[in-house]
Amino acid sequence: MAARKKTAVQAQGKGFKATAGSKSREFTNRALAVAWCDVETAPQFRHCRIQFNNEERRPFIVAYPTATPDGKAFTARKKFSEFHAARRFAEERDVATINHGRQFASELTREEIAAVSAWRNEAARLAADGVTVPSLADLIREGLGRLFANPDARKVADLVPLFLQAKTDRGIGAAQLKSLRIRLGRFEESFGDRVAASIDQGEIERWVLEIRPRKKTKAGPVELDAPSSPQSRKHYRAVLHTFFAWVNPDRNPVTKIEAPLIKSPERDHYTPEEAYMLLAWMLENDSLLLPSTAIGFFTGLRQSEIARLDLSAFDLSEPDKEGEFILRASDTKTDRPRAVPVLPVLKHWLLSQTRRSGSVVTMTESAWLTRVRHAHAGANVRRVENGLRHSFASYRGAIIKDSGRLADEMGNSVSIVRRHYRDAKLEAEARAFFSLKPGELVSEKIPFKRNAG
Repeated sequence: MAARKKTAVQAQGKGFKATAGSKSREFTNRALAVAWCDVETAPQFRHCRIQFNNEERRPFIVAYPTATPDGKAFTARKKFSEFHAARRFAEERDVATINHGRQFASELTREEIAAVSAWRNEAARLAADGVTVPSLADLIREGLGRLFANPDARKVADLVPLFLQAKTDRGIGAAQLKSLRIRLGRFEESFGDRVAASIDQGEIERWVLEIRPRKKTKAGPVELDAPSSPQSRKHYRAVLHTFFAWVNPDRNPVTKIEAPLIKSPERDHYTPEEAYMLLAWMLENDSLLLPSTAIGFFTGLRQSEIARLDLSAFDLSEPDKEGEFILRASDTKTDRPRAVPVLPVLKHWLLSQTRRSGSVVTMTESAWLTRVRHAHAGANVRRVENGLRHSFASYRGAIIKDSGRLADEMGNSVSIVRRHYRDAKLEAEARAFFSLKPGELVSEKIPFKRNAG
């Protein structure tokens, strides 16, 4: 097998230079540069060829042999927006042409060719094991019989809007509805024209396994050349299980699909010293970042939850007394309201800046991330992924020593809290964390520092 060409896409002036092996080409659009690299490194087929199309919306063309009804041979071309779809089409057409000739390949649809090839391969495997394999015609009759037994012959594209409306009518939160809409939208791209009752377990399992992540660009979403994470596949499986349970509770093809195993990642956190240095730098240099950072550190709210808050939700009238506020269901990830403690340490940091009302986050997400990175660099503090929430959980758990209470405060299940935050910090370090106040010398307040390296 020939070695795969090395590819690279580099910004160059106002455009991008794409390189694949010894060949290179310049583009004004990064997405087209990546697409050209995909085509240059595409596998070679006996009868089909993947070609580059300098069109941003559909940059891939598959040229494949076919024939007219009277047997006249010609080469047809089909455009694709995604490389993996073009490659799969080319593979299926190539195999069909090799096995059956161009006349057969031209008479059957892509799905029909794939079905015949799959049946032949599976039948040969089972026959080798001594299994009596029904004919393809018998299998088709059996499958159609099951379909007709279920009179619901609606297509996925017709059912998805009805399902989303049913969930909306039930009152699910905006965050959960958005998750359903995005993931079912991806599923609809592949199965929209299919009758939902005809889709089997194997098809769904393969689709979930092969789903690729997408990246937002100015030109639109671009599919990445990398597999989705186990966590992402688990979310897709859960959404499809909910959808098909709504379609037909008695026959859910997702039920027997095993969810991917998720390894618990190491949960890092900020030391009290790092937390103070970051907050103190923001107070001095970028006070607009201070409220969201302090709220993250001392309540454990998710960033998406913080972004929906107004500063007026916090009663700062008694700075040295612990209070609480109710996070509305519409503002939570779980779509359930919860009581959030407002500790004195948070009150003191919020009082140290002048704003008392208005949105906690006053800028776009990208602008906020840029300024947060700048703040970490300015304060000489390493950035910890999701570190505000993890710090609160670790230190709060060390003080209250109650997984159930901590789970309620954070909007998590008890099992999640126990799995991720059982590495309790020393109580003295935790008390130092929740005693940080603006203007106090960090060296006097914090007895514990992370070792260098």
